[in-house]
Amino acid sequence: MGQYKVIISERAQKNLLTIQKSGDKASIKKIEKIIAELYVHPETGI
Repeated sequence: MGQYKVIISERAQKNLLTIQKSGDKASIKKIEKIIAELYVHPETGI
């Protein structure tokens, strides 16, 4: 199965930037895992 294209909206980008600036490493790690999983399995998730 190939990789899918994940498009992150402008609003989501702003939210991600806010979370990154907060330094909440646990949340950042979870979000990175979710986004990486979306590339491979966009319909099933984690």
